[in-house]
Order: sequence, then structure tokens, then C-alpha cells
Amino acid sequence: MSTSPPPASPPPRSNTGPLLPIRRDATSGAPPRTARGQQLPKLPKFTRFDMPDDDGDDDVRTEPTTPTFSQQVGELRRTLSMASFDNLRLLAQERDRREVLQREVLSKVWRPKNEKGRKPQDWERLLVHATRGGTRAFLLSYTIRAGINFVLAVLAMSRRKKLHLASLRHAIFGPDTWRFGLQFGIFAWLWKFTHHALRMLDPSSEGGHKRWHSALAGAVSSAGALVERRDRRLALGQQLTIRGLQGLYRSGKARNWIHIPHGEVLLFGLACGQIMYAWIMRPDTIPKAYSNWILDASKVYPPAVPMHRSLLRTGKFDAASLQRIVDRGVATPAHRRELERRIAGAMKGDFGMPFAPTAVTHPWIDGILPAAIERFYVVSKWMLPVYAALHFVPAFILRRRAFTKDPALAIFKSIVGTFRSSAFLGVFVIIFQSLFSLKHAVYERYSTRIPLWLARFLISKQSLWILGFSTCASLFVEEKKRRAELALYVLPKAMESAWNIGRQRRWLPHVPAGDQLLVTLGLASVMQTYAHEPEMLSGLVRTLLYQFVGRG
Repeated sequence: MSTSPPPASPPPRSNTGPLLPIRRDATSGAPPRTARGQQLPKLPKFTRFDMPDDDGDDDVRTEPTTPTFSQQVGELRRTLSMASFDNLRLLAQERDRREVLQREVLSKVWRPKNEKGRKPQDWERLLVHATRGGTRAFLLSYTIRAGINFVLAVLAMSRRKKLHLASLRHAIFGPDTWRFGLQFGIFAWLWKFTHHALRMLDPSSEGGHKRWHSALAGAVSSAGALVERRDRRLALGQQLTIRGLQGLYRSGKARNWIHIPHGEVLLFGLACGQIMYAWIMRPDTIPKAYSNWILDASKVYPPAVPMHRSLLRTGKFDAASLQRIVDRGVATPAHRRELERRIAGAMKGDFGMPFAPTAVTHPWIDGILPAAIERFYVVSKWMLPVYAALHFVPAFILRRRAFTKDPALAIFKSIVGTFRSSAFLGVFVIIFQSLFSLKHAVYERYSTRIPLWLARFLISKQSLWILGFSTCASLFVEEKKRRAELALYVLPKAMESAWNIGRQRRWLPHVPAGDQLLVTLGLASVMQTYAHEPEMLSGLVRTLLYQFVGRG
């Protein structure tokens, strides 16, 4: 690298690398000095990807290459040398260069956009490439999981107002954190090694990757999921399978092979139909935590769900649960009279209408319409902090450029998105509960005037599935680009419920290692799409994969 002619007494050359181009003072012509009179030597580059060829050619290359073992060791020595650490001390006095270093370090933690992929051409470089990628994925995923666990532990301790060092230690160094990091580290290593090994071994590839290379490498990389617990492996397999199907659908849609108008809304409705039916009639087929969350989000009085389920199955209910509502004094006068009437009838063996009345679902308020208004307000307010975090955090972290360019617009969009998402869940709740109460009111008043089949349908368990499907109308409140994400969030829950019901009724066979099979098929589909048509994946999936495995 050529520089301007050296001064009469050139400073000694640092053994850490070539000096930066010397800037001369405008008046004296002397090179600039630090506060201690030392010239700051050039730091070893933390993001050095362009390695010299074997012939020693150090010219700048247009394509990044992969280092050999010796080159990688040399790079680590330069980076971790004591001179480098001494340079960091001197760097504190150079603001411009400190900012450059900060950007370079950030690029190692969070991969910059449009980073070029690498194609190692021999087995030594391939091993280095895969090891570097696996190590980076492990450190990144471990740090993310440990950070999230740490924040959750601190919040839990702040609520209890008690310090538990063991909880903090478990959050950072616990087995769940290690499993999470190892899962992604093994996945990245296997993906990179297998993907490039197939390219190198296949003589017909002509230096490029084929779709079956990517699919097979994705299937092999699924072995990383074996370090996780089975329940988490099942959830991961569900999500990967759904994301893979999404990529295939988008690819077919782009080629005009298939197009379903408002497909994400219809998919959301199908999933919610199964979920809401299972929540009331088959709660054992969905995760208990998810069932509890639905109950909490619905704001339904807890005895209402088991009472309705018992009435549909046996025609009876537990009178003691209704008596507890009366004893707590939460019911309005009209609802109190209704509850006392149902309790008195149950004592005589007359359990009345085969459904839970509004006196049980919302005893503190009379009427379907007032209850709907109250539910919308309460549910939307309850979800406001959660959706605020989901909208504001990505704006600050994932879309930093847009936020820095126009922070007012970014904040405004986040506020609007927060209220839209909160309103979406509020509308979801009032659709289901209003139709639930309305169909029973119609049956109670007109059961003798309407066709028998319709009267039976209004009080059937199948009607619950239709009510769940109708909640898809709430998705039109949400922003269009978020509708597919919401549909893909609920679809695995619905598929799990349907599968469990099919297994219990012996409609479906037992599949050994089914959780790992889901992960394998899902990763094979997702990774072949990511390698050849990344734009067909959702932005979230595409961003996560890019950060963990890059372009290759």
C-alpha cells in the first residue's frame, strides 16, 4: 500500500501490522500525536474476510474467500495480541477511529446487509468456514437466550422484591441456554459443511448449488435439534413445517400456479375454528399454557367453560360452581336471580338449557351488546403493553436506519400498529363471545319456531367450530403484512390439536420420532427456499436465517 513520503524521522513500525496513512498537520507538516505523544498504529481488522491467495497476492478481491487453518490462526493471533489490546487503550482518544471500530465490531455481532457469500474450494477451507459459522451461530444464539432469560429473571425478582443470585446464574448458564446455543451452532455447522460438500462432490453442479443440495443439507442440519427437549423440538418442527409450506405456496403463487384471495384470513379462520373448539370441548389436545392464556385473554368467568362442556357432554353441571358466583357478589340482580333459579333446578335434577348462560360468562354486566363493548375495552387495554413491545422493539433494533432517518414517523407507525393489534384481539373476543351468546338467545326464544336441524345445530358442539372460524373477520383490523404471521402462529396449535384428536380416536397412526421428522422435513423445505428463493420466505424468517448462516 503506497503512502506519502515519510518524514525525516519516521516513527518505528509496529509489529501489529502496517501503519495507517499519516496525516500531517497543516502548518508544521508533523504527523498527529495522541495525548501521550504516541502515534496510533493501525489495529488489526476485526472484519477481515478477504484473505490472500496461496501465491501471496494481497490485492483487494471482488469476492470474499475462506481462510485456511494457518491464516485463521494468524488472524486470531493478531486480533488477540497484547499490542492489539494496547491499541484499544490508545483508541479511546481517537473518536473517529473508535466509531469505525464500533461499526466493525457490530458487524461481527449483527451481520450487515448484502454480505457476499463464500464458496470454499477445498476441504481445509470448508472446515474453517463451517467452524467459523457454527461458532458464530452458537455465540449469537447463546447470548440472545441468556439476555432474554436474564431480563425475565430480573423482572420476576422485581415483582417479588427479592434477589436470587441462583436465578440469575441459571438464566445465563442454565441447561436451557446451553441447549439453545448448541442447537443453532450445530445447525449452522452442519448446514454450511453439507451444503458446500455436496457442491464440491457433485461434478454436474459446475460450482453452483442445486436445489437438492440445499434440501438435503437442511435435512442433515436438523440433527442440531436433538439437543433440545422433546416438547420444544415439537414446537420447532411445527413452525418449520409451516414456514416451509409458506415458502412453497409463495413460490407457486409467484409462478401463477395457485392463488387464494385472502388466503391468510381463511387459514386463520380454519385454525381458530379448531383451536376454539378444542379450548371448550377438548382442552387436553392443546398445550395447557396456551389454554390458560385463551381463558385469560377472553375475560370469561372461569366456571363458564367447564359448565358448558359438562352440559354438552352429560346434560349436567356442578351447582356448587354457580353458588360460588352468587356468594362472591359479582353478579347483577338479574343475573343473580338467573343463577339462583339454575341452582334450585339442579338440586331437583332439572339442569335447564344445555348451555352456559350469560349469567355465568359475564355475571357482572347485563346484555350481549354492553358486554361486547366492555370486553373490547378490557381486552384491548390488557394487550396494549404486549403489542407495544412487539411494535416498538423491532423499530429500534431491526429497523435502525428508518428510525434514525425519521424517528417521528417510526414512532407514529409503532403507535398506530400497537393500537391496531390491540383492537384486533378485542374484536376477536367480541365476535366469538357475542355469537356464542346470540345463538343461545335465539335457541331459547325461537327453538320451537325454527327447523329442528337448526335448533339442534345452535346448541351443538360443532357450532363452536363455526364460531371459531368466524373470528377470522377480526384479522381485517390488523395490518395486512401481519396477517400471514398471525395465521402461521395459530396454525401449528390447530394442527397439534387435530392430530391429538385423531390419535385419541385411532384415526391416525403413531409416528416414531415424529417431532424430529417434522424438524427434518421443515428444515429441508425452508433451507432450499432460503438458498434459491429467499424472497419467498417471510421477512422474519429470512432475517433470522441470514443472521445465523449468512449467504452460505
